[in-house]
Amino acid sequence: MVTQTAKVGQLALPNNPPYTLDFVISSNIASCNLIQTLYQNPNWAAPQTTGVMGYLAGSILLGNNTSAALQYAVSNNLGSPQTIGSWTNTTGAYATFNATVQLAAANNTQAPPAAYDQL
Repeated sequence: MVTQTAKVGQLALPNNPPYTLDFVISSNIASCNLIQTLYQNPNWAAPQTTGVMGYLAGSILLGNNTSAALQYAVSNNLGSPQTIGSWTNTTGAYATFNATVQLAAANNTQAPPAAYDQL
């Protein structure tokens, strides 16, 4: 179950979000994924050759005792998704986590409209 919770008042949370998403996962589910699909735009952030640009940054606000990972994947499933960042918040309060990585060289051989990337 996913709940959108409004954050009102003077909470002074990083980046001042208007709401948070709260996930309740039942005991028989091992993991939960929130996926954003970018259709008809394969390899939008990947460099054409290794070592040449193609950086991707991620930032997330996590509540206490929560974990999240950000991955980049292409539609033709060549190789496994590339992890941008993986975080666990044990600070006792909301905290922001950031990461920047260089993506692997472009490897999505599919063409639009079938091609897509996912975060």
